[in-house]
Amino acid sequence: MAKEQGAARPATVRLRPIAGVAPTTYIPLLYGLILAFLLFMLLVFPGLRRNGSQVEFRSFPPAAAVYVENEYIGSTPVKEFLPRGTYQVRIERPGFSSYTRELEIGGRLVGSLVAPRREEIVALLQDGDSESIIRAAAWEATAWGVARDERRSRPHPPVLSTAGADIGAIRSTAPEQSKPELETAFFRGMAQNVSSPRGLADLTSGIVRWHSGGGAAGPAGLAAAVNEYLEIRAQSDRFDEWLSTVLPEEISSAAADVLTAPVSDPTAGHTEPVAEEDGDRPDNRDVGRLSPAEDRLVQAAGHEFVYLPAGRLSGANTGGHETRENAEIAPAFSTDVEEFYLGTGHVTVAQFHRFLEENPRWQDFDSVAGASAADAEAIPKRESSERYLQDIDDAPAATPVRFVPAPAADAYAEWVTTQLGEEWDGYRVRLPRETELEYAALLDKDNEPERHFRERAGERPAPVEETRRGPTGAADVLGNLWSWTSDSAFSADRLLAYNGPAVASGIRVVRGGSWANSAQEIDPMTRGTQPEVWATPMVGFRLVLTQEDGPQYR
Repeated sequence: MAKEQGAARPATVRLRPIAGVAPTTYIPLLYGLILAFLLFMLLVFPGLRRNGSQVEFRSFPPAAAVYVENEYIGSTPVKEFLPRGTYQVRIERPGFSSYTRELEIGGRLVGSLVAPRREEIVALLQDGDSESIIRAAAWEATAWGVARDERRSRPHPPVLSTAGADIGAIRSTAPEQSKPELETAFFRGMAQNVSSPRGLADLTSGIVRWHSGGGAAGPAGLAAAVNEYLEIRAQSDRFDEWLSTVLPEEISSAAADVLTAPVSDPTAGHTEPVAEEDGDRPDNRDVGRLSPAEDRLVQAAGHEFVYLPAGRLSGANTGGHETRENAEIAPAFSTDVEEFYLGTGHVTVAQFHRFLEENPRWQDFDSVAGASAADAEAIPKRESSERYLQDIDDAPAATPVRFVPAPAADAYAEWVTTQLGEEWDGYRVRLPRETELEYAALLDKDNEPERHFRERAGERPAPVEETRRGPTGAADVLGNLWSWTSDSAFSADRLLAYNGPAVASGIRVVRGGSWANSAQEIDPMTRGTQPEVWATPMVGFRLVLTQEDGPQYR
């Protein structure tokens, strides 16, 4: 029988001394060195590698741009790690003075990874200019509204909410710099730009933040917003209809049950304007419903005008854009048109030359930008300075002047006003309202004159000629050149029909179409929009002569 095998004995490892140091000594020392290395890497090395501070930049109002050593790092509130050293910091927000300071940044050597040294820079932006904020916001909100359709990928930007925060901050920190009348006109007038639920939310947020000192909404701000809307409603002919249109779909039907104002027939087309009996005029000639044009012509300050009696313009509202499809679905509107004298043609190159001779400062584009109703820095000039009066020295004297921005056209009209004789005491010359041009175009519709559109045009507008005059006695009310109007453009102005004070947006309505358009593209309801400082080859201007207490430029 085989001899029984014994149980296996466990193996043992015996560490030998190193350089005479026993294992019981160097093993704990080794563990200690490893621990020290780990602690060094965790607590000290980060402080050696990135010795500095985590700096948080905040401002009131917020969303100000932060620049460190002239390098943009973000908008407040924003955090940035800065290595130890000295830095020049600048915090800016349009409409406020810049906040600048020299910042000394220290560092923490130990524990910077888990507990970095922190600094907080709080900038109270001062010397706020509510007027420049309002002008820039009016431009941005209007440009977005008239130029873009709202989609999920391009939602309505919070322009008015941001402006409300800025203006509210000025109101709370520097009340002496606040301009209550201008601010009120801005927010109430901007309702004309609201044509969607997001736009309504932006306007409401702006009003609330304005009344809340630029901070979070409170009961007082909400109550003030309700009051502002009540004031808008009191000055608007179709406020209830507008509100039911721009409210979210899920609550608009419920709101419609509450609103009491009748809704106009959205399919109503334009009706012909009716010219009313005329009263006394400086030439003491009676005008019936629309007498022959030669009986209504007058001369004033070297310009020819034709009298158009008062009437009512009613029909489809084309909203902020000019397609006929819009006219079929937009709510109807109606408005009274006061009597006025319409220039029989566009202002010509020869006439504008005389203006420049007597007003040489208008030979320079900077005069145009400085006279703009909106902040020149907020408006993209699109090379307007190079195009201003581009062909005035080469164009035939009898052709309409082009490349003239709206402020220069306004200045021309003011200059003509100073040339009026005593027989026109109490009258002034200005650019036409868009309703006046639409009214004149519709009066011509029964017997339309020859129109100068692309089908028969050359490479430039045609000279002002009597052959294209219609029943009104005015030539090229439609065609040849678009005409500047005195109306600021708002995306929902005709829907809201707001009659109160408003801030000029820096974008104007243009009317009539040009020689480069097809006749099928233009009708009396067609509206276009242009930044008022643009100098373009497609836009000219004509004048109207009205009593001084007539419609004013908005």
